[in-house]
Amino acid sequence: MKQLFSILFIWLMVAPIVTAQPYATWTSAELKLSNGIVERTIQLPQSTGSFITTSYKPVTGDYRFFKNANTDFQFQINNCVYSGKSKWVFKNIVSNKDAKAGNGAAVTLISDDKKFELTIQFLLYPNFPVIRKNLVIKNLTTAPLMLESVDVEKFETSDYWVSTFSWVCHDYGRRRSIGPYDGNMQDALVTIHNSDWKQGIVVGNEASGVLKHTAAF
Repeated sequence: MKQLFSILFIWLMVAPIVTAQPYATWTSAELKLSNGIVERTIQLPQSTGSFITTSYKPVTGDYRFFKNANTDFQFQINNCVYSGKSKWVFKNIVSNKDAKAGNGAAVTLISDDKKFELTIQFLLYPNFPVIRKNLVIKNLTTAPLMLESVDVEKFETSDYWVSTFSWVCHDYGRRRSIGPYDGNMQDALVTIHNSDWKQGIVVGNEASGVLKHTAAF
């Protein structure tokens, strides 16, 4: 049993032109993703432990949307919740590439109960302020697994200004709302912009049909 989901974030900013280069570096404790425009730092489970995003922001300038210990992903299997903050067994990390000059890394983890294997794949592209992410889940048992409520990306935002002063543009950019937003399958791309800070993010969701769902705050 194998499921594939993906999501991408695009920063609302003017991006400088950079040349293609390896965009992922790592140690036993940390994965760093950067293409010179956007960067992301992830805490890795060195043998067992959690997988959390500690920083996600443009390379230059101040960015205050996210906290420094984010859940990263979350889903349910057989009614049990698994997330980046759960306990994982680290398997490996390798370089990741595609045919469109994207490169990054793929991290493979095994659930603490040994029921499934999870690979988190990241891709960055030259001259684009975007990080593309998908999850691949492999059943390690002989019984079917029920997978639902998948959050490919799950971030905790700052407590006050972000949700109160951010406009969410949805339904292909035709509608706006402020504060908490719960979307639907029309949200292929959602922009979130704090006009006071002049900062924001674009969330692209590549899940198909009714599997598509984006929520903010």
